[in-house]
Amino acid sequence: MMNNNFFILSSSCKVVKGLKRSLIIDYLRNELYFISNEYFDLIQILNRNRINEIEETINDESKKSFSEFIEFLLHNEIGFFSSNLDSYPARENCVDDEFVLLKDVIIEIDESNFSETMFTQLVAEIEELRCNDVQLRFLSKFNLNFKKKILDIINKTNINYVEMHLTYSEEVSTKDLNDLILNYSPISHIYIYSSPKSEIVDFSIEKEGFYPLHFGKLYFITYPFNKGKCCGVINKENLNFENINNHIELEEKNGCLNKKVSIDSSGNIKNCPVMDLIHGNLKETKIKDIIKEKTFNKFWTINKTQIDTCKDCEFRFNCTDCRAFIENPMDLYSKPLKCGYNPSTCTWEDWSLNPLKQKVIKQYGLV
Repeated sequence: MMNNNFFILSSSCKVVKGLKRSLIIDYLRNELYFISNEYFDLIQILNRNRINEIEETINDESKKSFSEFIEFLLHNEIGFFSSNLDSYPARENCVDDEFVLLKDVIIEIDESNFSETMFTQLVAEIEELRCNDVQLRFLSKFNLNFKKKILDIINKTNINYVEMHLTYSEEVSTKDLNDLILNYSPISHIYIYSSPKSEIVDFSIEKEGFYPLHFGKLYFITYPFNKGKCCGVINKENLNFENINNHIELEEKNGCLNKKVSIDSSGNIKNCPVMDLIHGNLKETKIKDIIKEKTFNKFWTINKTQIDTCKDCEFRFNCTDCRAFIENPMDLYSKPLKCGYNPSTCTWEDWSLNPLKQKVIKQYGLV
């Protein structure tokens, strides 16, 4: 199949090598293709090189499988031929987010010790750091008017995404929650724990002759929130194959903690709500000063190529990671405790039933 053209891997595709197999991810078409690691190596050789020059290095016995693999790549639009490399410059493998000093903030709120003045100052500082994503975790009994007071403060800022986590109450109806979504534009997702049943309720408004107008979703969850100890689960269902920029970020940064700050109900500043390490308190210091400290931001750059087991996993750039719950609490680069994938066998299991994890599960108080 002598061909003088260059082979170019599509800019929407990423190829990741695992311990036993490799994965091609087409983020434009939402397609996944598992290939052998030998074919991963071949793609690295092929990309942005002339086909005929590569083919000349292949022995006669392998030329048929070589041609078939090229056809597979072309047929699925994973790559294409071009006579001019300059027309298709290589995609820069970086995410330009220097403007954003904080990506997301988690705020725990307890009505019993809530300070409106401190919260207003906190929201102003978050906005100053150009953070647009805020997660509110309400620890006290549901009080609709109190929730509205909180949202009224946020509504005066440029923060454009707010996620709420709270505990189920029979006194609060689905309509009450939908009204929060309708009346406060930053709100689009509300998670309700300890609910009687598990379901996702889509909130849309329909008018005859028009497409439904989608406002948000309510997630009713049967298990208790338990101050976030339910977080950190990695399974097939929550792998992210939708955003190539997220993939690129995870090649260099931590999927969970990069540019994240958590504030507990006492004003303590942490990397994550369930981490014990406290870096300061809102009463004494500013978030902008804390995030400059090496002891705080060192977690931001712990990426999957450094983490035990994850560095051999073909899904390593598609999951969020977790540094709060890890298999070896003494090793910061240990595998996430709540991941049940084994890259050496390419199989998933229920992490909570693994006998080797039971001691650590008890240590974290997850039982």
